[in-house]
Formats: sequence, C-alpha cells, structure tokens
Amino acid sequence: MKKIVVFKFEVFDESIKQIATEVAREFPGVTSVVDVEGEGQLVVKGEFSTFELTKELMKIDESVETVKIGPDEEPEQEVNHHRKDEGKRPNNIEEGSTPSDDDAGRSNGTGPQAYGWWDQAKAISAGAAE
Repeated sequence: MKKIVVFKFEVFDESIKQIATEVAREFPGVTSVVDVEGEGQLVVKGEFSTFELTKELMKIDESVETVKIGPDEEPEQEVNHHRKDEGKRPNNIEEGSTPSDDDAGRSNGTGPQAYGWWDQAKAISAGAAE
C-alpha cells in the first residue's frame, strides 16, 4: 500500500538535506521525496519499509524522527458521466443482433477451443513416446 511518511530533523542544513534526500530517493519503493522549506521536514511517498528508511536516515542525523505516517490518498479525478444522448440506441448496433452460441472467445473457458491446447499437448507427447 502506498503511504506518506514525514520525517523531521532537528538540524536540517543544506548538506544534511542534500544527503537525506539522496538516500530517500535511492531507497527501494520510494516514488517521491519533497523537502518542506523552513520546517526541517522531508516528505517521502511510496511503498517502502518505514523502519528501514528511518534507520538509514538516522545514520545521517540521529535526531530524525517520524512525524506522520498515513496512506497516500491521491485525489481522484472527477469524471463527467453525463451523456448527451442518454436513452438513445447507438447507431452501430443492428436490430436483432445477438451473440452466436458457438463463440470461441467466451471468458469462462467453456468455448469449443478452451481445451485445444490440451489435445495438442497429448498429441505431442504421444509422438514423443513412439
């Protein structure tokens, strides 16, 4: 599950910020690293081990602490589901057209070609046994 973790540093000067950002970006599963200007915080997003990343960041600065851990809830884009011609039939459907009974592309695997590969495998193995 994607999550957001906010790390807070006591002293967050340029050198620590640069090293911490680089370590977080290279950490497996991290998708985004953002520095919160003026607050000494680093916001990290992705699917990663919070414990392991905290251990790595503590090698840089022992004062690092986890301030917030939460799910990465990206705002869903609003989709307009309204149709202008609601209630009308599409023009490309023919009257009385129905799917045929011998459809080979059935999704439940009961079509006539569903086990064709099995018959082929038996024929190959019978030929190899001879």
